[in-house]
Amino acid sequence: MKLLLALFAGALLPFAFAPMEYFPLAVISLLLFIFALETATPKTALRRGFFYGLGAFGIGASWIYISAYILMVIPIYFLLD
Repeated sequence: MKLLLALFAGALLPFAFAPMEYFPLAVISLLLFIFALETATPKTALRRGFFYGLGAFGIGASWIYISAYILMVIPIYFLLD
C-alpha cells in the first residue's frame, strides 16, 4: 500500500512545476513520501524511493518528447536511440 502511496506522491511532483505551477503540490508530495518512508527498513525505503522516482520521472519526463518532437520537429526515431 505504501508503494502505491510513494508512486502517487512522485506523480504529484511534476504538477508543481511549469506549466501547471501548483507549487503546494511539491510540499504535499514530499510529505506523502516521508509518510511512506516512516518505519521502513533500508531495503524497503530503497524500493519506495524507486517508486517515488518512477512516478516523478514517469510523468515528468514527457516534456522531452514535447520539446523535441513537437516544438523542434525532430523525427521520433532519433528520440528512441
